[in-house]
Parts: sequence; structure tokens; C-alpha cells
Amino acid sequence: MLYWATTLFAVPLDVLNIRAVLAPVELGPYNRHAGYQYGGDGEGVFILGNRHVVRLDHGTLTLVQGSRWLSDDFIVHELTHVRQAQLLREHSLDKDWKRKRGGVHRDRGWYAAIAEASRNISAWNFHLRLGQQGHARAEVH
Repeated sequence: MLYWATTLFAVPLDVLNIRAVLAPVELGPYNRHAGYQYGGDGEGVFILGNRHVVRLDHGTLTLVQGSRWLSDDFIVHELTHVRQAQLLREHSLDKDWKRKRGGVHRDRGWYAAIAEASRNISAWNFHLRLGQQGHARAEVH
């Protein structure tokens, strides 16, 4: 997480203010969500990882590789949400940046954060993939 938070975006994220933790409950229907990013304006950020992504191992949280998400994919995706929130706060007075219907994977902040990240991930390793409902997802391969 330290590597990606400081190199992925145009502005380094404050790694001392970001914590990856094991989610206290299953996230999403049928435990399908890998994680969730939560943080208020100007507060610390928590990246909640579902148990198939983050495990408690001898008192330390360890990212594990699942069948659908690699460890880096999970971290990059959730850090992109952290950057998205920063961008939306920076442009809060601009009406074109207001959140619209369609969810967090379809607003201008999300696409701007992905664009920043794509510059710092080599072209053959970065894929912007559209999911079943048209959700964009950055993946590292």
C-alpha cells in the first residue's frame, strides 16, 4: 500500500492517514465485494477488506490472493476511491463534478482518478475494463 499510495496519482496520498482493516461483517450480497473505502472529509481513511482479501495472520493483516482479485488490484481499486474523494472535494463548487446517478464508478472523480493512475502503471499492465453494468474497473495484471 505504501508503494501505490505514493506513486500512483498526480498527488501522493497521505499513507499515514490510510488504514487497511479486516471488515467486521461480510461486505456486499453473498460476500461478493472485495472491500470498501470509508473516510470523511479531512479525516483518516479506512479500507475495509473482506475476509477473502484480507486475513488476520498472527496479529497482522495480510493481503491474500483470491480467485478474482489479486492483492494489488484490491489496493489500487480502493486507493483510487481515496483519490476520487479528494478530487470531488477539490472540485466541489464545479457543477460538472457533482455526483450524479449511476454510482461511484460513474462520476467524473472516478474517471479522473483512473486517468491519473493509468499514467503510472505501464500500458501493458493496465486495463480499464467495463463490467456487466458498465462500471469501470482498473486492474493490474
